[in-house]
Amino acid sequence: MFRTMKLSLSNLMCLLMFFAMSSCTTISETFRHAELTLVEFQSTPVAGNEYAATIKLSFKNPNTYAIQIGEVNYKLVINDDDVVSGKFDKSMTLQPNSEESVTAKIKFKYTSDQQGTSNNLIVEPYVLSGTASVGLHVMHFNHKGEFVSSRK
Repeated sequence: MFRTMKLSLSNLMCLLMFFAMSSCTTISETFRHAELTLVEFQSTPVAGNEYAATIKLSFKNPNTYAIQIGEVNYKLVINDDDVVSGKFDKSMTLQPNSEESVTAKIKFKYTSDQQGTSNNLIVEPYVLSGTASVGLHVMHFNHKGEFVSSRK
């Protein structure tokens, strides 16, 4: 009887281990990283060397459960000059299998050292980069383009 009980106990332990390991495998297989895309960066001259800009980010949750979106940090570099950096908190819950956009308005000052063309337009390379807190992860974005300003 003791032998039967010992055998049953070891079978029970094996069965519990099997279920525990198979459930861990199921959890890790279903997790997918959220996606972060910079949809838009658009700047408009306000007055003199002052600009207003819109940053639009898109978050996509491919999982079957909701995740939390938190703080977004950004940095704008024009022609190798650090122009503006900051953060905005767009705390929200991204529902399962969904996509949402977040828009932020920023203001900055920039004066170019470059000479303008005949119509006083100055085109310079820019990089807009940053991070966003998505669930337990920090995601990065990096966008390059051309910043157009005018010399008056």
